[in-house]
Amino acid sequence: MKEKIAMKDAPAKIVALRFLFVGLLLVAAPAFIAKGWAAVDDFSVAPASLDFGSVPKTQSKSLSFKIDSKKITDYSVTVTEPFTVSPGSGHIGVIGIADTIIVTLPANVAPGAKSGTLTVEFRPKFPLGNDIKVKRTVALGATVTDPNAPTGFDLVTTLQNGTDGTTTSLRHAEVKIFAKVQGGNTAAFKTRMLVSVDGAAEIEVYNGLIVYAPGAGQMFVLVHDIPLSVHTIKFRIITDPDNASSEVDEKNNTQTLTKTFN
Repeated sequence: MKEKIAMKDAPAKIVALRFLFVGLLLVAAPAFIAKGWAAVDDFSVAPASLDFGSVPKTQSKSLSFKIDSKKITDYSVTVTEPFTVSPGSGHIGVIGIADTIIVTLPANVAPGAKSGTLTVEFRPKFPLGNDIKVKRTVALGATVTDPNAPTGFDLVTTLQNGTDGTTTSLRHAEVKIFAKVQGGNTAAFKTRMLVSVDGAAEIEVYNGLIVYAPGAGQMFVLVHDIPLSVHTIKFRIITDPDNASSEVDEKNNTQTLTKTFN
């Protein structure tokens, strides 16, 4: 009798096992499908970099690239300044037809070397409810020129805020100095550096040679220690203070930068 009962219950146990197996498949399926819908090769941008070359300050310039997907997907596009992008978002619904994205370097950007990154974020539509995001990037580069800039030999410094440090009683106020030469080779030229603290009379902290270089220039760092109670410090940098060099623009030989503290 016991053997007959065991045989009778066997089909029910098999059905239960089948339901368990199907349940495991249903649990595992979304992860499997999601992985399939986010394969690395399914989403692409081409080319992977855009070089705008030399662009006059008074002009804008646009370049384009393609984004493609082997899956139905939404996407968004972001870009670092000074570049702009259009469109900022879209939808690829027909597989095999790529979308075109326009990247623009606007007019009237300050002269100099520019770099940036454009990011495309793909969001596949299937399976429903998935939160997969795949990102692709495009490197951007350009050199903005000033067609109205004087040509010929010229010296100039450009100042930028540095990273200040502190101790228990002092602040190490830092300024970055980029010494540039136009129309000449890398060489040392005399430079004065003066500092005024909280509007007091200037004091000279350096008067000697520093190296000027073409392009972005040679960077130097000036650090001046001040009490933590100081509210402002003004740096004044004078290029070629003795006017020993003949330059096309003598008016740009003095640059100032003021740092304010709470």
